Amino acid sequence: MNINCSKCLSSMNEYKFVYNENNEDIGLIKTMEDNTIKEIAINEVYEKTGVEIMNMDCVIYCTNCDFVCAYPFKYVDNEFLTKCDNMINYYDNFLEDNIIHKFNISCKYCSNNLEKYHLETDIIEENEENFKTLSLPNDFINDINIYDLNNNLIKTFKPDNYMEYKKLHELTTEISKNILCCNGCKFFIMNNLQEFYEPE
Repeated sequence: MNINCSKCLSSMNEYKFVYNENNEDIGLIKTMEDNTIKEIAINEVYEKTGVEIMNMDCVIYCTNCDFVCAYPFKYVDNEFLTKCDNMINYYDNFLEDNIIHKFNISCKYCSNNLEKYHLETDIIEENEENFKTLSLPNDFINDINIYDLNNNLIKTFKPDNYMEYKKLHELTTEISKNILCCNGCKFFIMNNLQEFYEPE
């Protein structure tokens, strides 16, 4: 695997995460051959990740900063699964790993194949200054521009739902803005595995 850590940019490798049978506060990072690499406090793991890691799950791990996260390996019945067949609905290393473009997926709303694109939008921060001059939520929603991999504009639309639009706020690197997008409707899957959908 050639994956950079989104916390420190060091190289990450594939391991297994196993809960310690004798101490529920400790997790074990193990090789695929079951050799223990490191014991790590569970609360340290969850300080850096957004989702729970299942026992015996396949993970990527950074030996430099101890960042560990589950990663998607396949897509079955509209669900991402890890290599160990556990469901995953959020990928914590999305800022530095273009994971979404490794999948071939059909749209669950209209059955078109999702295309490998990236998005751009201007995020307006929710701060005191903007609250004084702008109306929430309408003035905080900007157009979403969808581009192909050659930077040709494919489509533009202005979302209606601010809560859906807010999902885009954490896409802060170019890699994180990679998506799989449907050409037939307003559905796309972001690099962090979150879905964006608005009915036509």
